[in-house]
Amino acid sequence: MNQTIDKVKQSIDWKTVISVSVGLAAFGTAVYAISRTSKAGKKFASVVSGG
Repeated sequence: MNQTIDKVKQSIDWKTVISVSVGLAAFGTAVYAISRTSKAGKKFASVVSGG
């Protein structure tokens, strides 16, 4: 059982996993920031937040 877990750990490229997750987080943050600053984004945010 432990050998199987070790093989799975070796087969996963952790650098790729980390870089993808960081990239997604950065993309989400950028989209949020743009939506907060642009006029259309502010309208959308106010509709979503009910304000």
